[in-house]
Amino acid sequence: MTESDKEQPETSRKNYTVVVSDLHINEGRLPGTGAFARMEDFFWDREWLRFCRHLVEKCRKTNRMLRLVLNGDSFDFLQMVRPYDGPLPTKGTERVFGAGTAPAKAVWKINKILEGHKDFVRGLGTVYSAGYEILFITGNHDAELYWPEVKEVIRQKIASTAESEHGTASSGLISFAQWFHIADNVLWIEHGNRYDKFNSFRFQLAPELPNTAGYPDDKLLRLPIGSLFARYLFNPIDNRYPLADNMGDDQTAFLWAVKNHPLSSGRLLLAYGLSFLRVLKKQKLFMPRELGVLRAQHRKRRNELAEKFGIDPAKLAKVDSLQINPTKGGHFGFLLHTLTRIFRKILLPFTVSVFAVFFLLLLSSSIQVAVHNPIMEAITMTLSYLLIFIGALATILLFGSRRSFLRVRKKDPYRKAASSIKELTGVKYVTFGHTHLSDAATLADGGLYFNTGTWTPLFHEEYMPLRELVEFTFVELYNGEVTLKRWNDPRGHLEPALLLERPRVGFPLEDIEGNKPN
Repeated sequence: MTESDKEQPETSRKNYTVVVSDLHINEGRLPGTGAFARMEDFFWDREWLRFCRHLVEKCRKTNRMLRLVLNGDSFDFLQMVRPYDGPLPTKGTERVFGAGTAPAKAVWKINKILEGHKDFVRGLGTVYSAGYEILFITGNHDAELYWPEVKEVIRQKIASTAESEHGTASSGLISFAQWFHIADNVLWIEHGNRYDKFNSFRFQLAPELPNTAGYPDDKLLRLPIGSLFARYLFNPIDNRYPLADNMGDDQTAFLWAVKNHPLSSGRLLLAYGLSFLRVLKKQKLFMPRELGVLRAQHRKRRNELAEKFGIDPAKLAKVDSLQINPTKGGHFGFLLHTLTRIFRKILLPFTVSVFAVFFLLLLSSSIQVAVHNPIMEAITMTLSYLLIFIGALATILLFGSRRSFLRVRKKDPYRKAASSIKELTGVKYVTFGHTHLSDAATLADGGLYFNTGTWTPLFHEEYMPLRELVEFTFVELYNGEVTLKRWNDPRGHLEPALLLERPRVGFPLEDIEGNKPN
């Protein structure tokens, strides 16, 4: 035990903040068989329970107030594909893809999730019964946390579990944040999906779908295009190949499935693609009047957050503008725009290759007409075809895969956003989740950025030789300092997380921030 872990006097009671992200809790163990639901990604309820007990014991010994932050995608409503069997009317798609985002159906889903993860709820009950705070921040996979009815179910479930386990009916604090939270005036906590163009909500603080024509439910959420893609296209692939979504982000996982199982993935895309397009078409452009109402509601709530955390409203508006959301023209228009960009990228190298082949064949034919020596004709043809091959290969490398060969990877939008948030709000530390990849970077004036990673299995080639398949990583704010740590369950203690720094400047050609070597 370190000196700081010893018993502290009551007068020195300080905060201790722990941030965990991307648990992706689904249905868990099914009643009867005890098997996990096929779409489940979280299998670590017992480990979570021991983790929560350790945090509570640590705070008891050091006389600190624990704030446990679940920073987005704690629950995976998107992968709840079991057919809805409640009293509300259902659409045809809901019988295939699971219940929608209406409040009552979201309540049905969260009840299923919590019932399948009893030890997870027991862990939260341990924190609650000790008088500490639990904060849920909304991500893109648990957008239904927006509904008050869902929040109330979570509160009641944790409180009732705490009472049955510890005899405490009401002790701690359970709260929710739709966008961000600032801990102790130094740590900005946000899920991070706002900086992902496929998973960013148009209005983070007002995500309702205003035009519900054609839907049987009165209220729905307008999900990002990435969420719709996951629900209507990738879920069937994930159901066919469980844990396919653990290859990294959604795009990486989708490419893995197409590359390794092209025929079956293609069949699934054809089978469910029409449903995806129909949903995109229904979630069409907002009318100006509807946009105005949502924008006003979002701005009002943003100003309330500025007042709550003591931020200049104009500066928080600038933070809000950092959001990457190209879907202002509607999801369907965004899809067409994306497909057009992909087609242009493919068309350019293809066109260059065709012209190069045509020119070289023309050159070869001209030489053969001018030269009647058979040996010279053979040499000319060989050189011509060799040039065609080299030209085609060069075109593919320089145009089709230019970024892959000339850069380590494209500029990281999360580090960029973290730097801007620090500058605008004056916090020292910024932490996101969402990407599932643990990360750390320095910011200006001694600031630091962290990504908490995930508690789900992660098959990522960069980390496979170093890290375990599952690492229980989290961000810790302790004595005013923020560090990235992990829960070592076999040993029962917290320790520094294993992390590799990003590629150094100038090697091989550019670093991750796009800086060219001198």
